[in-house]
Amino acid sequence: MRKNGSRLISFRQYRLTDMFMFALILCVSELIIFFASKYWFKSSADYYVSFLLPIVLIVMMRWGWVSVVYAALGGVLACALGGGSWQSYLSYGTGYCLVALLLLMTKFLGRDRIRGKWYFSLLFVVLGWAAMNFGASAVGAICGESFAGLLAGNFGFGTNGFLSLAAGGVTILIVRKLDGMFEYQKSYLRRLDDERKEKMRRDEYGDEPVEIDEESLSILKRWDDGLGN
Repeated sequence: MRKNGSRLISFRQYRLTDMFMFALILCVSELIIFFASKYWFKSSADYYVSFLLPIVLIVMMRWGWVSVVYAALGGVLACALGGGSWQSYLSYGTGYCLVALLLLMTKFLGRDRIRGKWYFSLLFVVLGWAAMNFGASAVGAICGESFAGLLAGNFGFGTNGFLSLAAGGVTILIVRKLDGMFEYQKSYLRRLDDERKEKMRRDEYGDEPVEIDEESLSILKRWDDGLGN
C-alpha cells in the first residue's frame, strides 16, 4: 500500500481488469446498438452500425493476440442477437479471427508508427475490416454458402459494412490522441514509471541542470576574473 493510502496492483491484475472492461464495453455497445436500431429507431438492418472493429483494434494495440478472442466473441454475439444459423456462428465466430493477420503489421511496422501517423491508423482500420469480413466469407463458403454472396453482403452496407468501417475509422482517429489508450500497455506503463522517477528526482534535487555552451562559460569566466581583480 502507498503512504497516501492508495493501493498498488500487480501488472497481472491491471491486465485482467483492462481486458474485462473492454469485453464489457464490447458486449454493452453491441446490445445497445442492436436494441436501439430495432426497437427505438426502427431502422433497417442494412444500416446497422457495429463498434466491434475499433474495440478489437484497440485491444490489439494494448495487448496483442488476445484481441482475436474479442473478434470471435463479437462474431458470436452478432449471430446471437441476429438469430443466425450454426453456419453463421461458425462463419463469424471463426472467420473474424483472421484479424490476427494485423499482428504482423504491429510487429513489422510498429505500434508507435501506427499510432503516430493518422494514415497508418486508418490503414490499420481498413485492413482489419477487410480481414474480418473476408475471413467470415471464406469460412461461410467452406460451410456451403455462396462465397460471392457473402462477400457482397459483408463488404456492403451490412452489419460490418461501410458504415461500421466509417465508425471504426472515426473512433480510432479519436482514441489515438488519448494518452495511453491506443498504445501497447507494457510500454505505456514503463513510460509512466520513467516519468514518475524523473519527477521524484526533480523533487529531490530541484530543477533540472541548465546546459551552458562554451561561449557562455568563457564570458562567465572573464566576468569572474574581473571580479577577482
